[in-house]
Amino acid sequence: MIKILIAEDDRILALYFKSLLIDMGFETKSIAIADSGKKTVKLTQKLKPDIIFMDITMELEIDGIDACQVIKEADTTVKIVFVSAYPENFFKDKLKNIIYDGYIEKPFKIESIKRSLIACKLYNPG
Repeated sequence: MIKILIAEDDRILALYFKSLLIDMGFETKSIAIADSGKKTVKLTQKLKPDIIFMDITMELEIDGIDACQVIKEADTTVKIVFVSAYPENFFKDKLKNIIYDGYIEKPFKIESIKRSLIACKLYNPG
């Protein structure tokens, strides 16, 4: 079972993202949600997800980029796909030294999620 963590501070958007994953065939119990960068780091240590869909501009202690850096330093195998309303080049200076596995722009569609999962070798639509 593939374990997925959605890191998103907008609860409605996180639940929508989760519903799309369920529509793709992922099990409800394999999908967790964190609403801050700090909670994402803690849940990653506890749940050991295969992939994290990470909002970049989460409020509170640390943002998605900083959370990604902390997570990747501890576990290079977890896949991290950023999700943001801003284009990737908007964050190019902050992202240039960060290891991450994909980028999805909001508003996202199920096809973007599928492409990211396929690229990370975590989804086979056939």
